[in-house]
Amino acid sequence: MAKFEAHDFYCMNCGKKVFPIYRKKGHQHGRLHRKSLYCPWCKTECNAIEVRTVEDKEWFIQQFTAGALREEADASIEYLKESGVKW
Repeated sequence: MAKFEAHDFYCMNCGKKVFPIYRKKGHQHGRLHRKSLYCPWCKTECNAIEVRTVEDKEWFIQQFTAGALREEADASIEYLKESGVKW
């Protein structure tokens, strides 16, 4: 039986937790993996950062508060608008 781990995703646009995704222990992505997800807070699709550890969460909060992720978040929203992805 496969074991799963819950990884939280945080929206790069608003900084709030989007939702957890459960991954098999053998199917893990790199640290701070980005994934295009729908944010229920922003009501739009944007990049979200996968947070697995307390250190990753602290890094995300620090970077988000400092505005370091703003340009990447804006670029991801613009790309998705241009690509015509509809929710």
